[in-house]
Amino acid sequence: MLDLLLRNWLHNAAKQKLYAAAAEAARERLSQPADEANEPARPRPCDVGIVFASGAESGGLEDRLSGTFGTHAGEFSFQQGGLEGRHVVLVQSGASRTAAAKATQLLIAGHQPQWVIAAGFASALAPDLKLFDFVLARNLADTGGHRVEVALQIPPEALAATPHLHTGRLLTVNRPLRPSEKQPLAVEHRAIACDLQSLSVAQTCLQEQTRFLAVHIVLETVDEPVPAELAGMSRPQTAAGRLGALVGAIAHRPSSVKDMLKRKENALLASDRLAELLREMILQLAPRRQDE
Repeated sequence: MLDLLLRNWLHNAAKQKLYAAAAEAARERLSQPADEANEPARPRPCDVGIVFASGAESGGLEDRLSGTFGTHAGEFSFQQGGLEGRHVVLVQSGASRTAAAKATQLLIAGHQPQWVIAAGFASALAPDLKLFDFVLARNLADTGGHRVEVALQIPPEALAATPHLHTGRLLTVNRPLRPSEKQPLAVEHRAIACDLQSLSVAQTCLQEQTRFLAVHIVLETVDEPVPAELAGMSRPQTAAGRLGALVGAIAHRPSSVKDMLKRKENALLASDRLAELLREMILQLAPRRQDE
């Protein structure tokens, strides 16, 4: 059933004129022979690039790649590898929207992906979303009224037969939300889940005429807050700052250690489950390379 959902989704996404024009332009660019006397041949573009906020989110998929090697561009970490004949690039951008946009620009400029996926953990805004449920974005928005559409047409009967898969609006917010804030935002923006960066990834892909999708896994339910100590540690800061936040959290509330361990366990499970879904998406998005 998941295979049917993804095929239907990707088939409709591929119909968009903007995406078709971008793909045709890329083919023309790649078909032009390089002038060996003046310009070296350009590296082959990757099949799929995926933007994560953190290594905790990307770790499950990274473990499934073969022949991986890492590079850094400023504050961003890139991992490249193969996945059953597909060339995949992962980037860890950090949680801010500005960083996500910049990382996406570098990903597109440096690797020319056919598709970009914004992926990672999300917080539920709807009560029917449970821990480890998947969210496929039909569109993305923020509280300022910005919005990006994603072509997503799934038969209602197929969606009903897949209880752990939800489609709808993904809301990008500037910080982790308290439970009391979630329902008003869900109603106002008609969103089912939120994260901290995906709209910026989508906006950058739109500007660069690169095909885009978004898939997330629920790590906090609608009535489950992010512990205050963990929220503080998630803000951009130096390694020394993160260590100081950790020590301060333990000193202020010793029971926070238990919360951190439980969240780490859930994050490992979520990353692994998300990796399986991403694997299926990648295999359908990109044909297998015959020379790999």
